[in-house]
Amino acid sequence: MLGLGNSLAGGAAIDFIPSEISDLAFWFRFDQGVTLDGSLVDTWQDTTGTYYAKAADGGTDRPTFNTTHITFDGADSLEFFESDGTTANPKTLDTGNGGWTVIGIYTDDNWDAANTAIVGDANSNQHFFRHSEAAGGNKFTVKASNQTRHLALDSSLTDDRYYSIMLTCSAAGALLLYIDNTVQTAGADFSDDTKDLQIEAIGERNNTDLLGGHVKHVLAYDRILTATERGQIQGWANAFIG
Repeated sequence: MLGLGNSLAGGAAIDFIPSEISDLAFWFRFDQGVTLDGSLVDTWQDTTGTYYAKAADGGTDRPTFNTTHITFDGADSLEFFESDGTTANPKTLDTGNGGWTVIGIYTDDNWDAANTAIVGDANSNQHFFRHSEAAGGNKFTVKASNQTRHLALDSSLTDDRYYSIMLTCSAAGALLLYIDNTVQTAGADFSDDTKDLQIEAIGERNNTDLLGGHVKHVLAYDRILTATERGQIQGWANAFIG
């Protein structure tokens, strides 16, 4: 199992790590918790020790470990299991305790080619967070508890460039999208009482919207982050983006 430590990333010292912020739900990081079958990712354990991501069928559709990132080729995905590797273990981010936050530090080979999810429900179309295809505009789409909302971007994303992409949902259901900690002007709200987001997979939703790109970190918190905390996350993320 890879466990390369916290101190260096891209040659820069890291004085802060995301686990210093309370209510961390999960954190998958490229340099820790990865077991390999050759160069294929066999399992990927999150830092809380709760979730083990692996290919649902244990087969060949697994992403590739590339030292500084994990590559998803448009056919790969990983789903959440308990440590036994067979029991599905979805995470529900519940707005009842102060909202939720989802963060991905990743790229897409072609942001405008198709819908590509960074996280989603492995067994339904009711929960996901994805970049949406160009035909519908330059935007991210979130679907939680079967409610769909679209958040347009203020500028286009560059293929193969790493971004820190953050989505926050308040307890009241207000959604905000941040690209490298810059809030996008097109916010949205969930209107129904239930605004919970269930996550059970990385790089897919219900075996579709498969990501073709490279992932460094995927995180979530069981509450909305403060402005100070978002700044801490971005200061840390600067070692991985660009």
